[in-house]
Amino acid sequence: MNIIPVLILLFIYSRNSIHSDHHEKEILPFSDRLAKAVALSNSLCGGTGVSAAVIIEGEGRWEGVAGYSSIDQPVDSDMLLNVASTGKTFLAMLILNLVEEGKLSLDDNISNWLTGDYYIDGSVTVRQLLNHTSGIFDWVEHPDSPYRIPFDSIDHTEISSSEEVISKLLADPLFRPGEGFYYSTTNYNILRIIAEKVTGNGLADEISRRFLVPLSLDNTFILDSLTDLPGSAHVVHPWYDTDRDGIKDDISDRDINWIASRSPCFVYSTASDLATWINLIFSQKVIGDPFYSDILDFYRPTPGAPGTPLAKGYGLGIQEL
Repeated sequence: MNIIPVLILLFIYSRNSIHSDHHEKEILPFSDRLAKAVALSNSLCGGTGVSAAVIIEGEGRWEGVAGYSSIDQPVDSDMLLNVASTGKTFLAMLILNLVEEGKLSLDDNISNWLTGDYYIDGSVTVRQLLNHTSGIFDWVEHPDSPYRIPFDSIDHTEISSSEEVISKLLADPLFRPGEGFYYSTTNYNILRIIAEKVTGNGLADEISRRFLVPLSLDNTFILDSLTDLPGSAHVVHPWYDTDRDGIKDDISDRDINWIASRSPCFVYSTASDLATWINLIFSQKVIGDPFYSDILDFYRPTPGAPGTPLAKGYGLGIQEL
């Protein structure tokens, strides 16, 4: 039997003096072991809290949490979390959807959509953006990036488009297209530009129409400068060491425009929704043959090639662990 386990762990980092707690839906026969793993992971990572979901195809699903969102509020499995770079999977599947429809090709050069004097080789292909083999500089690493200045120095209300990101925060490529691996968020900013030009719609609307609504991912939201979370949303508090004193601070009162507008695909979701989404991808309910095999065509550096993946390999929006 071909079973597909999917485990999603979403962490909120904070002061490690807060004690842990957990509850879970005991459906899978090893629920107790999963609950212990969640509590242990939260403790080992020095986190405030963690929300997790597991799906085993044909066997069942499980949800569990540990820790706290804020000092006096435990994490609940219904709370929304910023899924960070896991949001790239939504953008990657949108691009592959457009490839399925014949509106794009994985071998298209990005010069078809990008005009202007950027530090970008126009011969880079859509595939090389998806699997981070383009060599394009990661704007997050630029010295003027908000990620490289003190947190309290960031203009949290500032809105900056993907076009502005690639025009202001790039440097020379690290290598020629296809000659190495380098994880670069810029790749996905460019994919966003392409997706919006091809569809004529904003990314949030397009992903919602194609995926979130038909797949009943009711607790998943794509945010940008024009789209916000519903007023009824119950969001886990984010924590960050803003003054670098070794103690993390609750930053739930800070504006998120600075990151939502620069992010290629800024997503809030529950662990359960996110596990459902990943399971649908691997069950070929999102992308079918022949392009599903491209998703799992993992790039692994050859000896001497620059760059190494964060994990064992990197496919089209999917990491192999």
